[in-house]
Amino acid sequence: MKIKILLFCLLSVFLIGCKSSSSSSSATTSSSSQTEAAASVNEITAAEVFNNFQLDLNPTIVITGTSATYKNSDSSQGFEIADLTGVSVTYNDNSDGDLELIFNHDSFIDGNITITLSGFVDRGNEGYIDEFTVKKAEVKKSDGTTKEIPSVANTKKTNLGTKLKRSATDMTKNGISAPDFSGSPTVDEWNRYMVGTAILASDISTTGGDLTFVQFTTPSSGIYYDITGSDAGDSGNFTYTYSQDGDTTGKLVLNSTWTESDTSNPDYGTSFAEVDYIDLTFSDFYNGDYKETSGTETNLKTGEIKQDAPESLDSGVFNTITNVEVYLEEKKITVSTN
Repeated sequence: MKIKILLFCLLSVFLIGCKSSSSSSSATTSSSSQTEAAASVNEITAAEVFNNFQLDLNPTIVITGTSATYKNSDSSQGFEIADLTGVSVTYNDNSDGDLELIFNHDSFIDGNITITLSGFVDRGNEGYIDEFTVKKAEVKKSDGTTKEIPSVANTKKTNLGTKLKRSATDMTKNGISAPDFSGSPTVDEWNRYMVGTAILASDISTTGGDLTFVQFTTPSSGIYYDITGSDAGDSGNFTYTYSQDGDTTGKLVLNSTWTESDTSNPDYGTSFAEVDYIDLTFSDFYNGDYKETSGTETNLKTGEIKQDAPESLDSGVFNTITNVEVYLEEKKITVSTN
């Protein structure tokens, strides 16, 4: 059965785990072509970095500098139920080099909330923080005791896109000038920022395609994994070319070879070469729309070439996952390219 390399979205979002603390800055190379750099966020720069940032922990906390809103209607995570504006936010560098966010409001019944963050990482070293770790959360009660909230301890927040821009001080210190991520990437920008990431796309066409995870591991090759649908569990390699087609548009040509594995199919055991042509429209580098414009399937035994029927072509929206390893771990997906 034909393995579609085209993409269907599991969620709207988001390589390797974080290794840095909030007080240091260094760069290493991950298993992809992306540069993995530690971003520095401390008590002096945090108010600049956390500017209209939504921290989802059940509660939902929207942080704008030294003020925040707090909304929670479910106490299952251990946080108190409340719907508040004007929550005071202060930042503190603790003795471990981590960053503490302290939320204070007169209406908090349980006490002030302290959330400790660490491991700020900028993948691609382009000036935006892609992930960090919620190390722990605590409620400081008025009687002087502390209640820990274990449900959120050591959880990663990943695939943040351009929501957290590194501070001006941090970027100047490390010689970084944040690029313009609006519109479509050039080939050079694709190779720098997109290689090493993965794409999931939500099929909104009448075909209602399968859920497929696609990672661009090099500037010309990648891996795919069919998560749902009739080909669920299939995985393999593909080659591709990307080209910029305009200020907001680009094109992908995807090539793969696969073998029919359905024993009831007359073509069982036959290998096929598949080519898919895809138009991309970018709202920014990491989000946009896609449309499959054409495709072919070549029977490598007989040489017969079939064109994809127009009604079989997919279209929808795409989102990028920057931390592939964490995403796969969270979704309990094991990728094999046998």
